[in-house]
Amino acid sequence: MQNASDSQTFFGGRFNFGAALPLISLAPATVRTPLVTFLTQQNRADLITVLNTPISALQAFNANAPIVYQQGFGESHFDGWSHRTAVYGQDTWKVRPNFTFNFSLRYYVENNVEPMPTDWNNVQPRAAGH
Repeated sequence: MQNASDSQTFFGGRFNFGAALPLISLAPATVRTPLVTFLTQQNRADLITVLNTPISALQAFNANAPIVYQQGFGESHFDGWSHRTAVYGQDTWKVRPNFTFNFSLRYYVENNVEPMPTDWNNVQPRAAGH
C-alpha cells in the first residue's frame, strides 16, 4: 500500500490563549511593586488577590497576551509504503440448544517504511455468546 501525506500544520504559526497569566503580569515590571504598595497603603489588600488571579482566555486574547506560540517547520511531505498482512480464524460452539458461543482470533501486521516501526504484537481475540 502506498502512503503519501502533506501536512503543513502550524507552518504559519499559532497563538494559544488561556487562563494562566495573572493580571499583574500585564503591568510593566517597574509598576508592579509600587502598585502593590499603593493598594496596601489604601487598605485595599483585597485587590492584591485580584491582581494575582489568572485572567480568562478571552481577556488574554484582548490583551494580546498568548501563553503559547507554536510554529511548524521542516519537510511537510511524506511518501512511503506499507505491507499489511492479516490472518483470521473463527469457530462456533453450541453449548446448549439456546446458547451459542462464537470465538475468533485475528493477527495483523503492518510493515511500515522507516521511521515508523513494525508492530509484531497485534493479536486480537474476539468472543461472543448468544
